[in-house]
Amino acid sequence: ALPISLVWESRPSHLPAPVVKASPAIFGSAAPIPKPSTVTLRSDVALKTTAPRAAKLLQLHPVEFRSSAWPLWIVALWCGVFAFHVGRIVRSYRYLRGVKARAIPAGREQSLAFERCLSAGSIGRPVRLLVSNEIGSPMAVGFAAPVVILPEALAGELDPAALDHVLLHELAHVARYDDWTNLAARFCAAVLQLHPIAAWILGRIAQERESACDDWVVAQTGAARLYAESLARIAEFCIARRHEILATGLAGRSSQLRRRIERLLRQGATPPATPAPQTSRVRVALFAAALTM
Repeated sequence: ALPISLVWESRPSHLPAPVVKASPAIFGSAAPIPKPSTVTLRSDVALKTTAPRAAKLLQLHPVEFRSSAWPLWIVALWCGVFAFHVGRIVRSYRYLRGVKARAIPAGREQSLAFERCLSAGSIGRPVRLLVSNEIGSPMAVGFAAPVVILPEALAGELDPAALDHVLLHELAHVARYDDWTNLAARFCAAVLQLHPIAAWILGRIAQERESACDDWVVAQTGAARLYAESLARIAEFCIARRHEILATGLAGRSSQLRRRIERLLRQGATPPATPAPQTSRVRVALFAAALTM
C-alpha cells in the first residue's frame, strides 16, 4: 500500500477566515461594529514579521518539488510477479488435474495396505489410492475429491513397512487439509512476494507441515528410526524426478529432508503424542486478530 499512498497528492489546508462577532445589544441598541481595517490580529503581525525572512530564505535556498516515478515502478513490478505466481498456481492445478484423471487404481497389495492405513488413523475424508507414471514422488492431491497417488516405478519397489510409511504420510496430509492450506500459502506468497519476512514465515510453515506429518507416521507406527530409513530410501528415488507443483508430497527439498531425517533420528524409538488432524480454530482466530492490530 505504500507506493499507492505516495502517489496521492496532498492538498494544502486553508485556515478559516476570522469571524468578528458583534457586541450584545445594550438598552435595545447594538454597539457599532468596527471596520475590518481597524481589526488587528496576532497572526497578521506574525505574518508581517516572518514573511520577509521566509522570502529571503527561499531566494537563497529554493525548494523544488519533483514528482517521483519509483512508486509506480514498484507497483508494476509487484503486478508482474503476482501474475507470474498466479500463473504457476493455475498451471500446477491443471497439471495435477490431468495426472489425477489419467491415473489408474492401485494393485491389490497396495490397496490392502491403503485400507489398513485408513483404519489405523481417523482421516475423516473420503480418499482413494491411485498409481501414475507421470510423477516422481508420492503425493496427496486434494480439494474436492482427495486422492493419494504413487509413482508406478516406486510402487513395486517398496517393502511393506516403507509402503505403510508412505501411505501414512500422505494420508496425514489429507487428514490435516494440507491441500487447502498449501493453496492458501501459495496465494499469500504471490501477494507478499516482496516481503522477505513473509517469505521466511511461509517457508517455516511448509517445514512444520512436513514435520507434523512425520509425527503422525511415528505416532502410528512407533518406529522413528525405521521411518527415517524409509524416508532416506524413498528420497533417493524421488529427488531425481522432483517437480514443484501444487501438491503435498513426501520428498521435499534436500535441506529440508535432511533436517527431517535428523529430527527423526533424535526422537529415537520414543513416539510423540498422537497429533490432532485439525488445528485449533480459536487459537488461529486469536493470532489473526493480534496480527491485524
